[in-house]
Order: sequence, then structure tokens, then C-alpha cells
Amino acid sequence: SSSSSSSSSSSMIKETRWQPHQRRQQSSSSSSRKGTNQLLQESKSAEEALEALEMVNKDHRLSSINIVTCIHTIAKTSPMFLHDTHTYRIQRQFGRLISHLEDISKDLDARGLASAIWAFGRLDVLSTHSSNEAKSGYVRIKPKLLAEYLYLAHGKLSEAHPQSMANILWSMVRLRLRSEVDLLKEIEKNLVLRRNTTNAHSLSNMLWSFASLRFRLEHSSMSLIEEAGLQILDEYNPQDISNTLWAFVKLQHRPSLQFHQKMQKVTLNKITTFKAPQSIASMLWSLAKLESRKRAGEDSSAVAVAVAVAGGFVDDNDDNNYHNIISSSSLSSSSSSSSSLAPPEPRLLDALEKATLKHVGKFNAQAVSNTLWAFASIRHKPCDKLIKALQLKAIALSNTCTPQGTANILWSLTQLGEKPMDVFLEDLESTIEHQNCYRFSSQAISIILWSYAKLSINPSSAMQKALEARIAHSSHEFTAQSVANCLWALSKFKKHPQGRVMKALKEQIVRKHNLLNLQGTVNALWALSRFAQHPVGRLTRAVTFSISRQHASSSEVGGSGSSSSSSSIISKSADLEEEIIRLLYKRAVDLESKWTPQTISSMLWSIARSPILGMPASKRRMIHILENAAIRHQDDFSSYHISITLWSFAKLAYPPTKNFLQNFDKPVRDAIRLLKEDEHRSLMWAMEVLGWRMEENTTS
Repeated sequence: SSSSSSSSSSSMIKETRWQPHQRRQQSSSSSSRKGTNQLLQESKSAEEALEALEMVNKDHRLSSINIVTCIHTIAKTSPMFLHDTHTYRIQRQFGRLISHLEDISKDLDARGLASAIWAFGRLDVLSTHSSNEAKSGYVRIKPKLLAEYLYLAHGKLSEAHPQSMANILWSMVRLRLRSEVDLLKEIEKNLVLRRNTTNAHSLSNMLWSFASLRFRLEHSSMSLIEEAGLQILDEYNPQDISNTLWAFVKLQHRPSLQFHQKMQKVTLNKITTFKAPQSIASMLWSLAKLESRKRAGEDSSAVAVAVAVAGGFVDDNDDNNYHNIISSSSLSSSSSSSSSLAPPEPRLLDALEKATLKHVGKFNAQAVSNTLWAFASIRHKPCDKLIKALQLKAIALSNTCTPQGTANILWSLTQLGEKPMDVFLEDLESTIEHQNCYRFSSQAISIILWSYAKLSINPSSAMQKALEARIAHSSHEFTAQSVANCLWALSKFKKHPQGRVMKALKEQIVRKHNLLNLQGTVNALWALSRFAQHPVGRLTRAVTFSISRQHASSSEVGGSGSSSSSSSIISKSADLEEEIIRLLYKRAVDLESKWTPQTISSMLWSIARSPILGMPASKRRMIHILENAAIRHQDDFSSYHISITLWSFAKLAYPPTKNFLQNFDKPVRDAIRLLKEDEHRSLMWAMEVLGWRMEENTTS
């Protein structure tokens, strides 16, 4: 139906020329029985809201609040209608409506401004396709208009309700407005002032928004907000809890022990009400990140730090590379005590495991990756049924899983002691073999190699060749730990790596040795020694030794140019090898305070298998330092580590000092009784070579 605008209508309504449908034929008395805004709010679609606005206009002059309410309702009920190719007529009407927002901006109060800004975010007005604009006549929100609304909102924040502030923040996340630092600071200030009158939902949403915008709140602000949240923690729903914990991690804030314990209790009581699958995954991920136990004997070569890139639950379109890696030591604590947070309660983990199994069918790829990573990091092994379900879901979503997510899944399964399904491995190998390995980050490459080595799986020749090419081409991108992990993993495979990848990794060790942690240093030494024992490595050493001798003899009588060139290359390679080992020795000594029986025995084994022949001064000095360290840690040595230590001394023909013999007399006696057969034979051989006599030691 059609009708003309009345002469008494406002100029704005004349310009919009509404084209209402048959609903307009209803009695206008309905608008008198209901409040104007209520009529607009009850609309179920963009079309209904625009028709309702016309009906209201028949009896009343439209106010600025009417217009904002209509836009808010449209955003709430039809957030995607601007991108719908079948709603051009409605889009044109809406475009003419928002063209008047500039005229009414100064008439709006804090709530009205917040509602308009929320609608901008909900409709994602800054990213509307230009093709739609051209076809539909839709007038896009200009950045200048958005900036004006944000500026006006900034000036009226002191009057704004916490819910309005939450709406503004949420829209800023949606529109990716990270540069509005002054506005964010003002919202932080007003949130702190009104923290005790803010409800649970608004409080959690604002924390989530700050974290998503990567805006670090002041430590004092976080402490006060946490205290306010603690008082109303029972009012939090599952999504509020999940958002709050996620925000704490992203904002590098460690909650107090009291908050952490009460939060777990509230979660346990409300676990059955979790409906959003991603909330469960987010909860597990946050618990794993906040859990700050020191794990004795953790193999940091397992890329435990690197794999912390199990990403946050930020919009994937925001920044795929944003992982915000946070070590537990970097988290600030609101508690006056520096004590670490206890690990999550077993009851809570069991309940989350059941909830995960119930909703795993609705998980997206990121949720699968983060859930497995969380269980592995917390050292909680789920039931076989859940592990299988998560693997199957990962396989089904392989096309949508990021390379880093795939690497994290592999790492998690390895840490949990589960061999990945053959289908998963076949899909991964196929992806890498078909020239897609360059989509994987250097960190992901090291994780994949480490996991294969840890699982004692040899990659296919094509896969190993592709990964080695990736390393050789981009070795400068690898961190010191990633280089050590790659070396360690490649040394475990049957196929000896190509010369160019070995050269690239060794050069990176030289450049970045000062950044290695203790386990990375030990693993690099171990790997180099392992390579020296490989048939290819032995052949290389033999050729090197032979050419070096020939070069020495030819130098006396004057050799040919080609021989000189070849020997120069061999000499440089040998020099590089010695330089790396010398630097690794130095780095290990710098980290001596962190040595353990495992690292001491491993380094001794590496020295015994070192590609450097003879006993240069640096080598002997390192052995002496390790011997003294072993004496200091004698009470912590296991039988296995004692066996490795004595075997290394024997292999090196290094006689232990009297002090060592006396301190290790009893541990060696105990080890003889506890070792396995092959380890026992190794120990007895070492004692025979070293001339160790238990009776003599006891007498002395």
C-alpha cells in the first residue's frame, strides 16, 4: 500500500518517504496505548521497526531518542540485513534514517549515545561492502560521525550507567577501535569509581572488552575490580566466569587465591548450565594459563613455552598472529602473598571434562585445539572417549584449523602420551608435503618435529625434506629454543638431515646461544653428539680427518688449488663445530644454578660422544665443573643418571676425584641393585674401566 506524508510531518520524515506495508492500516490507537519507545522496541525485524517509526510519527513528532531506539532495535533484531541482497528497499530507508544522526547527536544523553554506538558495532557499519552501498543507496557511517559520537560519549561518561559503558566498549571491540586510548582510560576511571554498583554481566563484559582491545588496566584498577567481582561472584553465569578468567590471562593479572578458589566453587555449582561450547574451551584454556605450578623435571625442549600460543578467544578476523604469550611469572598478582595459585581442583576438571564430552560436537577448530592444550598443560589426562572424540572433531575440521592449531593438537596429544590417529598424521603430512609447509610458523615447525621425535615416529621422506627446506630458507625466524628443538628432533630420526639445514641451524646457534635456556643448551649438545654417532656423521668425521691430514702434508710440499679449496671448506666446517660446542659449554656454565642430575648426566654423555676429538682444555674444564655439580646434587641422582654419569667418565677415560668416589659410594651401591639388566652391565663396565672397587672405597 502507499500513502503520502502529511504536511504536518517533520522535514526529516518528509525526506525519508516511508513506504509502510499493510500494518499501517491498523488503528493508530495502539501507539497511544503503548509508550512510543516500547512500540519500537517490540519490533521483530528491521522492516517492522521502520514501519513502527512511521506509525509513531503519525501521532507524534519524532524525537532523537525515537530515532536511536529504532536504530538500536534494527541492530538487535536484524544485524546482518545491511549485507542481505534482498533488502535493498529497507537498506535505502535505513540509510536515509541514519543520515540524520549528525543533527541529533548533541541532543542525546549518555544512554542514547551508548545505544547508538552499540548499534554501530552490532551492524559493523565500518565494513559494509561498497558494492551493496552502490546498489542500495545505503549511506555508510562516516568515520567522522563515529568519532563525534565517541567524543560526546567521552564527555558524558560520568553520567553513564555501567551497562552503557559496557555497550560502548563492546562496540569498540567490534569496530576494532584500539587507538581511542583516552576514551578507554576514562572508561577505566569511571568503572573503578562505580565498581560496587556494576552487575556481574557488565563487569565481566568490560574486562573482556579491555582484554580484546589489548588495553592494559592499571594494577590498582585490576585489584579493585577483582575485589568488587569477588563480592558478587555468586551472580556470575558461566559466560561471565569464562570471560573474566580469559581477561585476567590476557591482561596479565593473576587473581588472589581467595578469588581463584571461590571461582572454582561457583563454576562447579553451575557447570551444568554451560551452553556455549566455546565458553567451556575458554574456561579450560584460562585455568591452564593461570595455573602456575613449577613442574619438576619438565622437558622445556618440548616447546612447553612455545606452545603457549594456543591462542586467545579473540575474533579470528582480528589478528591471527595475536597469541599474547604470557608466562606465569609475568602475571601480576593482586594478593599480598607471592604464593602460586593451586592447580584446578580435580572435581572441577572432571566436571569440565564431562561438559566437554557433552558439547564437543559443537566445538570449532580453535576450541578443539585449546581444550587439548589445556588438558595437556594442566597434566590432566581426559578419558579415552573424550580424547578420541576431540581427535575426530579435529580431523573433521582440518580445513578450518590454523597451522598453529594443528601443531598444538599434535603437541598436546604427545604430552598426554597419546599417539595421534593415523588419519590425523596422514592429513598433516599431506599438507606439508604439498608445498604448504610455508603456512606453518617457525614455532609450529619445531613443535611438529619435536612431537614426531618424542613419539618415535619417522616422518616420510617428502615431509622431512619439505620441513628441512623450510628451516634452511627461514632459519633466521626461529627462536633459540626452536633451533635447539629442531636439532634435537632431527637427531632422533633415521634419515640424516641435509647439509644446508645443518649449516643453517648451527649458524643460528652461534648467533642466539645466549638466549638458550638450560634444557635447550643441553639438547643442542646432545643432538650434536648424536649426529656425530650417525653413520653419515661418522663418515663425515672420517673424511674430515683424512682431508685434514692430506692438507697438512700437501702444505709442506705445496698442494694443488682444488685440494686447498676443499680442505679450506672442511676446515671451516670443523671450526664452526668446535665454536658451537665451546659456546654451548659457556652457556651451560652461565646457567649452572639451574642444573639438575638429568642435565648433568646428559651433558656428560654429550661430551663423551662429542664430535671434537681429544681432550682440549675447554672440554676437560667442563667435565671438572660437571663433576663438582654432581657431588652437590648427589642425593637427587637416580640410578639411571648415576649409570650415565659413570659410563661417560669411563668413555672419556676421565678418572673421578677421590671426593666424587667417596660421595657416590653409597648411591652407586644402591644403583647396582635397582638398575635394569642393560643399565647394570653399562655401570659395571664403567666401574671396571675406572678401576672402581667398592671394598677399597669403603675402607678408605
